[in-house]
Amino acid sequence: MKKLLGLLFLTGALHGFSQNLIPAEKKGKWGFVKEGSKKFAIKPTFQEVMPFGKMISAERAFARQSGQWGVIDARGKWLVKPTYDTLFQLKKAQTLWILAKTGKEKFILNDKGEKITPAFSDFEPYNQKIFLVVKDKMWGLWWNENSSFNEILPTAYERIGIANEELDVFYAQKDKKVKFYNVLTKQFSEEYDKHRLLKVTTKEDSTRKRIAYLVVERQGKKGLLNPTDFKVILPIIFEDIRQIPNQQNKILFEVLKDGLFGIFDNQGKVILPTEFQRISFLYRDFILAMKNAQWGAYNYEGKQILSHLYQDIRYWKDANVFAVQKDTLHGIVSYEEKNILPFSYEAVDILSFEKPFYIRLTQKKKQKIVILEGEKILPYLKNEYEKIQNFNEKYWYAQTLLKKMLIDKATQKVWLIPPHTRIEDGKRLYMTIVDSQRVMKPFAENQPEGTFYLENEDKAFFWRPTENKIIPTAKIKEFGKEEKELNNQQPQNNNSPQNNPPRRIRRRR
Repeated sequence: MKKLLGLLFLTGALHGFSQNLIPAEKKGKWGFVKEGSKKFAIKPTFQEVMPFGKMISAERAFARQSGQWGVIDARGKWLVKPTYDTLFQLKKAQTLWILAKTGKEKFILNDKGEKITPAFSDFEPYNQKIFLVVKDKMWGLWWNENSSFNEILPTAYERIGIANEELDVFYAQKDKKVKFYNVLTKQFSEEYDKHRLLKVTTKEDSTRKRIAYLVVERQGKKGLLNPTDFKVILPIIFEDIRQIPNQQNKILFEVLKDGLFGIFDNQGKVILPTEFQRISFLYRDFILAMKNAQWGAYNYEGKQILSHLYQDIRYWKDANVFAVQKDTLHGIVSYEEKNILPFSYEAVDILSFEKPFYIRLTQKKKQKIVILEGEKILPYLKNEYEKIQNFNEKYWYAQTLLKKMLIDKATQKVWLIPPHTRIEDGKRLYMTIVDSQRVMKPFAENQPEGTFYLENEDKAFFWRPTENKIIPTAKIKEFGKEEKELNNQQPQNNNSPQNNPPRRIRRRR
């Protein structure tokens, strides 16, 4: 007991003593002096030293002699003989470890300067427990438990990489083959020729996880493995497997077999069999599939919504109807495929994405506008026009062979527009100086609401149809040119709605 108490006392004394030692140099050699003193407590016999406690425990210090680094105690005695070329602190490991190098070999030292690993060429901490290591150009995997390193995978692989960070799953390549290893379950997969990772974001209990499903290949055919236990989800019979962007919180995969497409979920359940020439998607609501050159629509459970009868399908989500083309003519059908508008038109377009839903119909090169209400088509404008389109939130712009006009959307009152080569609304978009936001401002100063700017050849004027007034004015720069000049002077906001309008088109393969 006395011997033990004496050892503890000596250790404590050395610890306190080392805290007062400061590196000092004399005639090109380094030692340590007591704080506030010039007298050397450790003689200057070293080429280089580090302060006590730097990269190592407080009662020890690194010192270099004869070109090699070692560890000394507070009395200047070697605890670890000088054998290392360089020393580095392992900040990535978030633990007090030191990376030591001798020649081409590296080691990890603990806070006492003692080796705690075999030699290696390079390594990368995956986390506090798992380390990727390289030796003689071969990769391995180590497991750390209380600074005791054990080999999980021997340094015998040409490459080891992370397959699933969330699941501690790695892939290992050797002799042109690849297999997977789950560190937690200590389970290996079978060997395959190639692999690819399909990373999927999942959400469980408000927590997002990034999991990689495993696409594997043998003899040119692909299959899909479960990312945890490596069980086969899709057999190795496909030419290609791709992830479908996360739709309605489902994990789906598009497959190609014998030149035809299908869709499966992450349990291997068939959503659409592999019998379609093309597959596309409408928003996050429907799957479009082509069979015999005709499009049909399905939901994400695989239930058919529209028959394979159409050359084109568009979904008007806000109105909850489909605009479809059949035998070169266009019409509208409901979710239950009930005919709402007969197939009699060369074009059918929606002009508003909120109620009332204005629908433009083109027939025999004439255009008119009706209203879609539920599953009914209601009359709206009495006349047909060569061309009619949105002008602003209040007016339609229409033209016949001889006349151009504005039509009030609410009252349907018509104003013939004076002869012009250019017409613009009384308001336009500007970029504000303070926050780079786009705002509507009057097109010209001192002009009331309902004023339009017109040009006719070299003349320009303001037109107020409700007052039957035409006021001459100077020509104003074209909208695009003036806005471009203004924007070049102001910071850009590339995420504004005007720069990135919502896309209402469907994506096709």
